[in-house]
Amino acid sequence: MSCAPAVPVVPEDVCSLLADVETFVSQMLKGENLSKKAKEKRELLLKKIKDVKASYSREFPEEELEDEDKSENSLSSPLDSSSIASDRYDKEDEAPSDGNHFPPVAAQDLQFVLKAGYLEKRRKDHSFLGFEWQKRWCAISKTIFYYYGSDKDKQQKGEFALEGYTIRMNNSLRKDAKKDCCFEISAPDKRIYQFTAATPKEAEEWVQQVKFVIQDTGSNTIPEEEEEEYDDVGQVNSEPTDDSIYEEVKEEQVPSKAEVPRKESQEDVSTDSGCVDRCQRFSVK
Repeated sequence: MSCAPAVPVVPEDVCSLLADVETFVSQMLKGENLSKKAKEKRELLLKKIKDVKASYSREFPEEELEDEDKSENSLSSPLDSSSIASDRYDKEDEAPSDGNHFPPVAAQDLQFVLKAGYLEKRRKDHSFLGFEWQKRWCAISKTIFYYYGSDKDKQQKGEFALEGYTIRMNNSLRKDAKKDCCFEISAPDKRIYQFTAATPKEAEEWVQQVKFVIQDTGSNTIPEEEEEEYDDVGQVNSEPTDDSIYEEVKEEQVPSKAEVPRKESQEDVSTDSGCVDRCQRFSVK
């Protein structure tokens, strides 16, 4: 009696590698401007991957294959494809390294946004195939740095408070043309966050804005100083010097109407009395 050959078990690391390859080929390359030959190779590679998965149904259930078919046939933009492909790599960001937990908030609902835009974020633990940099929509809201898959996301993929961090340009993070567009945000005993901007100028703008927020978090005495200056100004304005001067000038320059005829009548009386005296002296002579 012959025994059926045992079906070999696919090692877990091989399954993970195959999943990474399929994600890269089916999602990351979907929106790229590929040549006709490259597109044909892509389709052929996807077919081979599906055939291999079908041969090992225990490691790759049929439900997983159906989900991949739906994902492949969906009409998503290149940006959305990048976001979907990297969703599984943001799991380590669900628990902030500094222990602070922030409630979910949609990208469009952020308040007091100081700066926002797309950056490439370096993964904490990148995979073998190079899912090292992920395109993320980042925003600074008050003193919190948020990052999303896109500016339409209903919930952030991660966030961290900027207080206690420092930021600097770092051209050693990459070896390609974007090496001068990189910066990192770090703090003692905390996770290091590394990003790439589209241009060196944009990277500098992010660095300056983050520096401003970090410095502002330590400026707790500014409102008290402003209130003291405001009280001093109020005391100076309350002195009644202007009113007293105004009253004195008014009395000197504007005589009352009653005084004018009184002066005229005194002059007339003095004139008449002078005439009487002269007449009396003339009659005596």
